[in-house]
Amino acid sequence: MSEFTYAEFTPGSLADELRVDGRCRELLQRFHQWLLTQRQLPSVEAGALAAGTDYLLRDFLLDHCRENVLDLSARRLRQFGGTWYILKNLEPNLPELRRSLQGAAHFAVFAQELGLMTATAAAEIAEAAADEAWYASRIDSFHAITDDGYPAWERGCSLDDVGRVR
Repeated sequence: MSEFTYAEFTPGSLADELRVDGRCRELLQRFHQWLLTQRQLPSVEAGALAAGTDYLLRDFLLDHCRENVLDLSARRLRQFGGTWYILKNLEPNLPELRRSLQGAAHFAVFAQELGLMTATAAAEIAEAAADEAWYASRIDSFHAITDDGYPAWERGCSLDDVGRVR
């Protein structure tokens, strides 16, 4: 049985967000240990994947979307990597994004093992994370935007349904 529950990761008031953020840090520390012990990844790789997952969960899902981090889905992962990450970074690039994508795939398995995510959701996240050619094309097409091409680019992976837009 997991020491974590779905409900404790649901943000609400500012006090809730601070509490959820703290629990999310604890979950990510446990995830990092899981990468080291269960996946037997080298420390540097486990740390990079955990850091990439932290960025996805805490900065995008929790802070930007104001959503429960355990509601990570293939759609949200695509929105993160295909639009939000690109807009929030000065020099978006696939090697850096890859840490979050691969981390998300591992995190989904970890959450599934804790009973916090379904096998279906974990498989869909892994499939979305593996589609690196799509993420690379989003980065490349962003850099190629000219004139008034931004709206068309954004519609290719819109953030319209995200909780709040900054």
